[in-house]
Amino acid sequence: MDLRKLRASLAELADRRPSYSDALRNAGFTCCHVNEDWIEKHCSKQDLDLHKRYLVEYAREALHRDSTSDIVFQDGPNCRSAWLNELKSKRLAQFGPVGEMTTPEKRHLVHLSACLRELGRVKESPDKNARAHDKRLTDEFLKRRADELDRHSNDTERIARVLSQEPRQLRDWQASYARKVAEVFESLGGHLVHTVQMYGPRDAVSFALGREAEFVLLPSISSSHSGTAPVRDGSIGMGFRLTSPKAIHATRFQSEEYVVVNLQALLPQDFADYGRFNNDKELSLNVLAWLAALGVLMPEVLRVLRGAAQQPIVVH
Repeated sequence: MDLRKLRASLAELADRRPSYSDALRNAGFTCCHVNEDWIEKHCSKQDLDLHKRYLVEYAREALHRDSTSDIVFQDGPNCRSAWLNELKSKRLAQFGPVGEMTTPEKRHLVHLSACLRELGRVKESPDKNARAHDKRLTDEFLKRRADELDRHSNDTERIARVLSQEPRQLRDWQASYARKVAEVFESLGGHLVHTVQMYGPRDAVSFALGREAEFVLLPSISSSHSGTAPVRDGSIGMGFRLTSPKAIHATRFQSEEYVVVNLQALLPQDFADYGRFNNDKELSLNVLAWLAALGVLMPEVLRVLRGAAQQPIVVH
């Protein structure tokens, strides 16, 4: 089976991106909306309408690709979307090549959305008014973070109790994270698998898409502490892959048998804020946020992939 064509079937979900964002907000996860809420308040309606279209078009483009970096960080018209290529052409004509946008005064110009350029300017500019806006953004994020820790305290305490039963070792916490994901999504066919990835053995959660393909979640926890040092802080994340049943059970990593799926493009742009943690409470909240995000995405992702895996795939 052509896994890249199978991945491309997910592009139809790009139009649903706004509803996924709303679902997370309604579930009480609002830290990842701080910048978007600022944009809604401070940008013109015309720029805001184009920004909302950009987020959808970007997601659609990302779901066709192994890497998303050259969507924005390359001057040439390399996108499937003629509209995105037009934005890149206008940026080049107006602001010059991306390679020259490396200074604090110019870094914000790399964005293809005028709203993101304005947000970037506010975050980089030494201007007194911009610094005041940036401080309010930071204060709002910290307030929402505190509110979320309070709102979700019962759930985060349950997760923290599970983690507390494990040695404070990265390997054990990562395995516990994977087990939790498998437990939550067992009803969708998720099951824990022990697989070999680029940097060694990993616990993953796999979903059968038929006889020839599997969709794989790769829960990850990383820490600045090396070796056997107890984990106190770090970051968590989630990888998404398509592969074959044979590859996932292989005894050595076969990079050519895995296809990256940039599913995070369907989430709010700042969902990565649910990554870094400085204590057990923040780690537990981040795990809970990722479970909520997967709860929003996975039913539709699996519906599309399983449907596409059972029939000839036509990519438009």
